Amino acid sequence: MSLSNRILIVDDHPTNIAVLEELLGDTYPLSIATSGEAALDLAVEVDPALILLDVMMPGINGYETCRRLRALPTLHAPKIIMVSAKAMVAERLRGYEAGADDYITKPFDTQEFLAKVRVYLQLKSIEEIEQLKSQMLALLNHEMRTPLNGLMAPLQMLQTDAEMATEERQLLLDMALHSATRLQRLCDK
Repeated sequence: MSLSNRILIVDDHPTNIAVLEELLGDTYPLSIATSGEAALDLAVEVDPALILLDVMMPGINGYETCRRLRALPTLHAPKIIMVSAKAMVAERLRGYEAGADDYITKPFDTQEFLAKVRVYLQLKSIEEIEQLKSQMLALLNHEMRTPLNGLMAPLQMLQTDAEMATEERQLLLDMALHSATRLQRLCDK
């Protein structure tokens, strides 16, 4: 899980890269790839929260790069915004079908572009926090179940067997107390 705001810029034109670096470089950590192939390698290395992906590139195009990025099991579901001069609805739909979260046409309005970057990074952070919370709750559930079972079994035996010997009763009470203490320590943590 990345829990960072790293942005991967994927574009083969130095001018486009320079514009994006100027807009984002003072606010966010950036990584740059100049081809789809390089983007796949770099994405695995830096695990970006957001990928700004050009469509028209030599080698594999942005659509195929997007599909391959979505298929990488080691990435933590980055947000992908395709940034392209291709403005036709069919091209935008092709980007969404490839797995893009959004599609911005060049030239873009700077304020709208920056707002979208902020929104998608916030969404990514919220998703990561929710995932972390779910994992934590699952871990807590698992960790609490063991001492809880160690408490329940001896107490149920004590409740159902009135003829139990004093030594056995004491042993079961000790087991229950040990499990209760373990549960209390877990809650304190």
